[in-house]
Amino acid sequence: MMGSTKALLLAGVVALGAVSAGHAADLPPPPVYVPAPEPVAFGGWYLRGDVGVGIATGPDIRSSFYDYTGSELTGTDFSNAVPGFGRDQQSIGDSAFVGAGVGYQFNNWFRVDATGEYRTAQQFHTIESYDAGAQYGVPGQFYNHDDYNGQVQSSVFLVNAYADLGTWYHLTPFIGGGVGATYNHVSYVTDRNSGVDVTASDGSFYGGVGSGGYGFAKSTGKFGLAYAAMAGVAYDINQNLKLELGYRYLNLGEAKSGVIGCNGSCTHERQTYDLASHDIRLGMRWMFNDVVAAAPAYYPPEQPIIRKY
Repeated sequence: MMGSTKALLLAGVVALGAVSAGHAADLPPPPVYVPAPEPVAFGGWYLRGDVGVGIATGPDIRSSFYDYTGSELTGTDFSNAVPGFGRDQQSIGDSAFVGAGVGYQFNNWFRVDATGEYRTAQQFHTIESYDAGAQYGVPGQFYNHDDYNGQVQSSVFLVNAYADLGTWYHLTPFIGGGVGATYNHVSYVTDRNSGVDVTASDGSFYGGVGSGGYGFAKSTGKFGLAYAAMAGVAYDINQNLKLELGYRYLNLGEAKSGVIGCNGSCTHERQTYDLASHDIRLGMRWMFNDVVAAAPAYYPPEQPIIRKY
């Protein structure tokens, strides 16, 4: 009897173990921890290229003959020699430009770059006048005119900093500013005087006062300070290629002509031009490094428990 009881107990233990093993076989394996990949630093070097058009502001022309108390070269006082001076017209043409640069993206909101840019020549034109009859006792009646023409070509070198303001649907608005140097080259400056007939207060006639004047200046160049403010939006074509469309205000500093010589009476005049532009730019940026954010550790989802009957 005792042997039978032991046999039954042993059989029960074996059966219970078999049932437990069967249930254990129905359970899924524990989740496997997969470590996250090593994060790649966000920052990276990039190259950029830009093209665009510059809409010139007024050239703000100044003259050593009219606007100063004396000539820069001779020291002669012309304050009484050019009464009634007026700048009747002044204009300067627009330009196109192409540029390239290299930069570094520090994180997802800040980047800097250094750029060089060539701008096509801008044609300028000025008509100035003065009261030619004043010295003959008939002020305000006879005005003589000078017609100036020339061109200025600029090359610009800037260090720029940008703040990217977030990305939505692959679009990233940005603002920025830059400072650097410009080289302004003035050439083909000419001065044509129209002349005017004057009848003096005593009835004397003076034909062609100031006529026959023709002057020109040698080409000259000048380095100066340049600075810019810009805003725009970038579009992510892919992870490493960005397309930019932006606006920039660019101050090109000061340009100065050579001394204007002539075939008659000369005052050794030089002209100074303050230059600025409203630029529309289209650019591309090529990122050297992939920009990858750190991914969290991955755990595969738990499988449902399936009981087998």
